[in-house]
Amino acid sequence: MFIRTENDDDYQYVRSLIKQVCRGADEANAVDKLRESGSVIPELSLVFEKEGEIIGHVLFSPVKIHPFDAEKQAVADNKKYLAVTLLTVSPEYQNQGIGRSLIDFGLDKAKTAGYDAVIAIAADGFYREMGFKSLYLWDVFPSFEVLDRESVIGIEFSMGAFVSGIAEFPALFDNLYSDRAGVLSVNDV
Repeated sequence: MFIRTENDDDYQYVRSLIKQVCRGADEANAVDKLRESGSVIPELSLVFEKEGEIIGHVLFSPVKIHPFDAEKQAVADNKKYLAVTLLTVSPEYQNQGIGRSLIDFGLDKAKTAGYDAVIAIAADGFYREMGFKSLYLWDVFPSFEVLDRESVIGIEFSMGAFVSGIAEFPALFDNLYSDRAGVLSVNDV
């Protein structure tokens, strides 16, 4: 069992996994569109492989924060933010730490690559166990409406990484998350 960067040959397997876990094609189609639009960081699209089978996947996308205070725009422009776009683990392997391993590995890679902070949208406590906190503590708000404001969470790699303002996600997030905040989070994966 190991984690590696996704490659072109994995796309169909990842698509099948997403459709299985999310019980439909909406999320799989959105991931395909994110790839096509360039809204994916290829080295941060990760798969968990066991005996040649992909049993887990996580995808990170870039996010921008538009500060409320115009004087902080230069600070925000010098920061690099990501969002956990989608985390999926095959049902028969859930609750075995695979999702946590994918997120931990992704966070380490993001930090090493010079990203400053990561945002996730999740209604459960899974991410909070890894140190994620409500974005509202930093006065950061998503660019779309969510049902549960506590489901929008983030983690900084260094103190002061978040700048108060509006977090602008890739456009496809609006359709995926606006009325279903947290639905795409897999129970402890």
